[in-house]
Amino acid sequence: MPRIALLVLLLLPTLASANPALRPDGLVFDAVVAPDGRLSAPLYLTRRGEYFAELLLERDAAGRRPADLPFAGEVRVLRREKPVFTRDFSTDLGADQPAATLFRVTTDRELPLKTPLTLVLDGAGAPPAGATLRLQVRLKPNPGSYFLR
Repeated sequence: MPRIALLVLLLLPTLASANPALRPDGLVFDAVVAPDGRLSAPLYLTRRGEYFAELLLERDAAGRRPADLPFAGEVRVLRREKPVFTRDFSTDLGADQPAATLFRVTTDRELPLKTPLTLVLDGAGAPPAGATLRLQVRLKPNPGSYFLR
């Protein structure tokens, strides 16, 4: 029995680094939005739970706070080029509110697990000069379920 425990302890860091869904902060997707407000990138969800997507307006290279940015559009999750999930959004990003949640979804109910998906963002708005828009998808933390899934 101690050998098995030792093997698990040795393999755990390797498994965690190979699977982004096992990161302590829950980050499973992180991409910079193009200057025209569009993004298309692969998404692969490996764990059951609630995922949420956030749009972040980052500071420019000089560290200045960006100007307000009204940003609206549509976010879609595709499976084999067919929409599985679609959500329209409208938000105002800026110094007071640098992040906005675009959607929350639950796997097995709204999105399939362990299936190649494509995350598409079609936005109307460009970030201010020097600032960057970033889209992140995270798994909502669920303490105590690390070894149950």
